[in-house]
Amino acid sequence: ALNSNQRSRYIDWLAEGARSSTEPGFGLLYFYGLERRALDLIRGRISNASSNELELLLEELNRLGDLFQYKLGSVSQCCQRLSDFAAVCTCAETSVLELPKAREKGYELPLVMRYGLGRLIKDGRPIPVEWALRWAYVEPTIYLRTPATRCPKEFEAAFADAYREKFGDGLIVPANKTRLKLVYQTGWPMHLEPEIKYDLSGIPDVAARDRWQAFLRSEEHTSE
Repeated sequence: ALNSNQRSRYIDWLAEGARSSTEPGFGLLYFYGLERRALDLIRGRISNASSNELELLLEELNRLGDLFQYKLGSVSQCCQRLSDFAAVCTCAETSVLELPKAREKGYELPLVMRYGLGRLIKDGRPIPVEWALRWAYVEPTIYLRTPATRCPKEFEAAFADAYREKFGDGLIVPANKTRLKLVYQTGWPMHLEPEIKYDLSGIPDVAARDRWQAFLRSEEHTSE
């Protein structure tokens, strides 16, 4: 719990637009409020919400995550997890599949990439070159060599040429048996359920297949 001095400073921080990253604790507290509202919107628990409220909340989540990106603490990671969860839930409700935004490589393949690739695989559709390239960038087992990082445009062009020459419209990946599970662990389970699960209707999990990571590594080396 915050003491009176901390509460006063937190209110001032909010009043100033929550734009300072000097207090990661304030960022996390603010996140908990955004999280609760976003999850209620995602699960349809708010009847009078505006049509773009979730979109605005996600924009604020991304801004908050960027604000604390280089600070100690878990604010940035919490924002990214919730943003990914919301993105997948939103994608699951529409037939339109959009390429996820570029991001820094993490310790695991981003959930939005696993979902998007899984949907392509489930539908028997080829993986477009744009998706394959983004996959290569964020796949944790792939480490781009110096030429690719120094000359990204040239690398991307070479990757696209090699990929199209080998697979035409794209690689068709057979579906594997492991299914993607969408489970979100809430930041403040005291106010929410410890876990929130979402049915993805049998989407294959590409992260469970080492074969395709090895393929991307071979394409990355060919492009360089």
